[in-house]
Amino acid sequence: FNFDLIADYFIEKKDGYYIAELISAVGSCLNIDDIIEKINDKDLIEDLVNRKDVIEHYVSEEQFEKLISKL
Repeated sequence: FNFDLIADYFIEKKDGYYIAELISAVGSCLNIDDIIEKINDKDLIEDLVNRKDVIEHYVSEEQFEKLISKL
């Protein structure tokens, strides 16, 4: 399955809860680097940083730091 359109929709809606849930549900099917590149909203980034415990199994420390550096 390709979940890119779903991820893009949640990014467009700036919904950190559903992005985190999508990552935790199907993280192995997602290109996390692409998702991080597409996220440019400060509030959304902060929301995802606060949800680290939900996404930490699918997002590497390097990817997480890349997300934080976009603040």
